[in-house]
Amino acid sequence: MRLWASIATVVLFALTVGACTDTPTLPSSTINSLTISGSPPIIGATSQYSATVLLATSPDVQNVTSLATWQTGNASVLTVSKTGVVTGVSSGTTTLTATYNGTTVSTEVSIHS
Repeated sequence: MRLWASIATVVLFALTVGACTDTPTLPSSTINSLTISGSPPIIGATSQYSATVLLATSPDVQNVTSLATWQTGNASVLTVSKTGVVTGVSSGTTTLTATYNGTTVSTEVSIHS
């Protein structure tokens, strides 16, 4: 009986430690599509963009916002954080790009006052 209690404790500890990671992971799979969405902010404001994937192995859309690499085409128009938060800097239009697991998608974002 003590052996089972010890095994249960180790398994519970392993599950707890695994659940506390900062970076979620998805199983390695072929990406059918990567999509970014959000609403452009006005100058001086922020807006959260999100990145989602549809994997070949799952019919469910998976949120990969925190796993994607975000870039802006022109930082004088908008900036973007590691987590997809876009800040309007000045009037203009530029691209916002998200990359996940080798797949890249871009969208045009227009900032206005």
